[in-house]
Amino acid sequence: PHHHHHHNHQHHNHDPSGAAMSTHRQRHAMPSAFEGFTIGCGCYDITGPVAEVGLMGYGNLRQKAVGLQLRLRSRAFVFSGPGVGSGSGSAQPSFVFVSADLWSCTEAVKTAVVEGLQEIYGPTLYTRDNVMISGTHTHSGPGGFSHHALYNFTVLGFQRDNFDCICRGIVRSIVRAHARRVPATCSSHSGLLQGVCANRSQAAYLKNPAEERSLYASDVDEEVTLMRFDSTEGKPLGLISWFGMHPTSMDRDNCLVSGDNKGVASYLFERKFMDADYRTSDHFVAAFAQRAALGDVTPNSGDNGAGDNFTRMLWSGMRQFESTVELWQEAAQPEKTAVVTRLRHAHAFVDFSNVEVERTAAVGSGAVSAEAVAVAQQEMRAPLTVAAAASESQANHSRLR
Repeated sequence: PHHHHHHNHQHHNHDPSGAAMSTHRQRHAMPSAFEGFTIGCGCYDITGPVAEVGLMGYGNLRQKAVGLQLRLRSRAFVFSGPGVGSGSGSAQPSFVFVSADLWSCTEAVKTAVVEGLQEIYGPTLYTRDNVMISGTHTHSGPGGFSHHALYNFTVLGFQRDNFDCICRGIVRSIVRAHARRVPATCSSHSGLLQGVCANRSQAAYLKNPAEERSLYASDVDEEVTLMRFDSTEGKPLGLISWFGMHPTSMDRDNCLVSGDNKGVASYLFERKFMDADYRTSDHFVAAFAQRAALGDVTPNSGDNGAGDNFTRMLWSGMRQFESTVELWQEAAQPEKTAVVTRLRHAHAFVDFSNVEVERTAAVGSGAVSAEAVAVAQQEMRAPLTVAAAASESQANHSRLR
């Protein structure tokens, strides 16, 4: 859940089927009834083709991969135990959270991953309802992994090799996490990471009411939320660090495949801080995942506004890495952190063909001028129908005039 309401919001729905997760935290001592979690962490390569494939994110037809800068990975976390349940309160044996170095998780990828898991574990353990796949939103990964033409358009079509590599890699990261489940503790900590990013649209943000803007110290969400996972024997297993910022340090002319600043942060924590060996299946896993606010946030500002792609990427990645190292170390101190005792997840589909869009509300808010609406009405000879495939009565109901 968060905070800022911006006009000009660019929504990046990383799990297109709308999964969400929440935690219950308790300071210091665990309740006597708490039986703990079993937690597994797994990582697998999803790099795919690194030449002759269009990169996904900027919509630049000329941006074709010519090589590799940083390998792309899927980082999976499997939670099970009495503390895990669905949003309705019912117990569910397991929940999976994946953070993958992708522009986004498409519906096609989610479907194929769940099908792949069900081939291995049967039809009930892992389903659409308890597998959540989040993209880091890198703009420097190969595209063409959707079944919707619009998302493949600037990549010149569906790319089967890339799609298969992504889906198999995500499945294998979850299989590794499943196999490595051990009794574990989960602690949560948060802090602020300031001065590393900026609002992409100041003019739009300033159209929010002054009384709303006065509630926040900044026009971007600067909070970092950490979940730290340790085995009950004291072995560090992994972490998820959420911070909302676009991984667009590499610009629209970059042609090297890369996880961008999020990938750099994960690499630094895993390889340099925890000495992970990517050739093994049981190394420490550090996911630098996205928060909801990333759509409004650019990394290219202030101290990081100048310099080449690599300078900006390393700077942003280092800041996220350093902030998370600090939170990680503090999370080991009981007086500074909270123990997670309950994990809840929820999943829903939204039928956008039946969502009504109110023109008058948009005009009244100032987000769209009355003049712009008048011009749009003149240029549109026929009303725009949202529900093209719906029945006539539904289509009439959801028509924009």
